[in-house]
Amino acid sequence: MLLQTDEHNIVFSIELLSLTTDAFTAFLLAELLKKNESKNREYVLQKSDSHEIEIEEQKCFIRLSHDLIFRRRDKPEKLGFRCEFIEDTLLAEGSFGKVYLTTTLPINEKFFLEKRRKNKQKKRIVKVLSGELAFTKKEAELMESLPHLHSKRMIVNQTGNKSYIVMQKLPGQDLSEVLKSLNSSIDQSIEIFFALLRALKEQVHDKGLVHRDIKPENIMVELKPNLAPPTVNMIDYGCSIRIGGKSDVRFYGNSRYSSPEALRFETHTQASDIFSLGKIIYQLFSGGFQYKIDIDGKKADEWFKKCTEEPLDKEASEWISHYGIGPNDNFGNETNININHRKKLQSLINGMLANDPDSRPNLNELMTELQIIQKEKQKKDKQWVFLRQCVPKGILSLFTSSLSSAASKISLTSEGTQRSFFKCNNSRF
Repeated sequence: MLLQTDEHNIVFSIELLSLTTDAFTAFLLAELLKKNESKNREYVLQKSDSHEIEIEEQKCFIRLSHDLIFRRRDKPEKLGFRCEFIEDTLLAEGSFGKVYLTTTLPINEKFFLEKRRKNKQKKRIVKVLSGELAFTKKEAELMESLPHLHSKRMIVNQTGNKSYIVMQKLPGQDLSEVLKSLNSSIDQSIEIFFALLRALKEQVHDKGLVHRDIKPENIMVELKPNLAPPTVNMIDYGCSIRIGGKSDVRFYGNSRYSSPEALRFETHTQASDIFSLGKIIYQLFSGGFQYKIDIDGKKADEWFKKCTEEPLDKEASEWISHYGIGPNDNFGNETNININHRKKLQSLINGMLANDPDSRPNLNELMTELQIIQKEKQKKDKQWVFLRQCVPKGILSLFTSSLSSAASKISLTSEGTQRSFFKCNNSRF
């Protein structure tokens, strides 16, 4: 705490980041919270303002080091207050707002600061929105309806130019960071594939929503050891709409992941989300995009024009569905993929990337087909383990190396020949 004086006022500065529980600092903070709580059950105290209080009829001012969010608990089993300040750590920044970490200050019913219990503190974040109030209110209401976000009611500052939405900090990293460092097996890639489908279904489509901004940065993923299913959470519902609700045909999202209908400024549907997720799934299995054109350069305008032409010519249709995705790109280029399963996976992803939204499979169909692939793979894995246990190692190595040598000299022209080779080879999905 720092005491400053001028000719007329006494000003106390409170550093929240290193706040201690000394009696006078606790008293000042309690007086500040008590005064504001008498007017509002929830409010924001901004660090840019000087906040007036009275001490023994002497007018004083308090300046805070960070913005402070105060909220009275409404649940009978949780009396008291939730008070947290916004840290300087910027986690993410988008078109509509910024996301910061918060630190909780345990305030009891008498407005006094209690000793911190670090092990029991929940990690929370706050999204600070600066857009039109009606727009931010819509996003806040959507987020409150989604249990996985643990979002609190939006609070608006006194001037009405900023809105604050506090929510739980979800585990893991955003998918863009995961993809950069991911060196996964096919097993793990399929687990992530399934978890992404399930998250989109349960957290978006089953809630009657169209997300409209599906991209890796808006997906949180926590990988688990021993090939356990990862935890996946969809975030950032700023562009989302309810099915059957009022919509518009403005462009939303990232053009790299947008559907053909979005690029043509047509109505977004849940099939549009499936297309966007299909682009991400391709990244997951191929190790990244293989761009056919320079998205950031001169050809970008030409590409966008082709994507918005109506009717679409053959070349434009291919560009829309596969800009960056060729039919024979490095999809699943690991040596241990059974060709049958490779084709099934490609078929699923190509279906998600169909130009016509009505031709794309729904999430239930995708999840069912992927589960079939998983079961087939597990069965083949067991057969392979049994073979390794029953056949002497030297003979097995000689057998597989002979097959590989023969395969390099044989032209595998027919699908049946390819299937026979992969069935015999030690390549397993």
